[in-house]
Amino acid sequence: MKINILFWSENRTSKCREWMNKTVKLKPDYGDAWANFYKFEKLHGTEDQQEDVKKRCIAAEPKYGENWCKVSKNIANWCLSTEQILALVAKDLPIPI
Repeated sequence: MKINILFWSENRTSKCREWMNKTVKLKPDYGDAWANFYKFEKLHGTEDQQEDVKKRCIAAEPKYGENWCKVSKNIANWCLSTEQILALVAKDLPIPI
C-alpha cells in the first residue's frame, strides 16, 4: 500500500488509481486500503469514481486495518453502516505530502 501513497504524493494520479485498484482487489477486507482509495477519489476523482469506490467497499465488507478497526470497533459507532465508517476513516486519514 505504500507505493500508492508514493504515487499520490508525487501527484501521479493515474498510477495511484491503478495501484489502489490492485490493492483493494488483492485485499478486499482491508478497510484502510478502501479508506485511502476513497479519500484519494474525494480529492482527485469524479463523483462517479467516488461512488464506485464506495459501492465496491460496501460489497467487500472490510473488517481489518488499524484505522478501520479504530472507528468500526468504537462503541459509539456500533450502529454505523460500512458507508458511514468509510467516510469517517477517510476523513481522519492524512493527505500525503
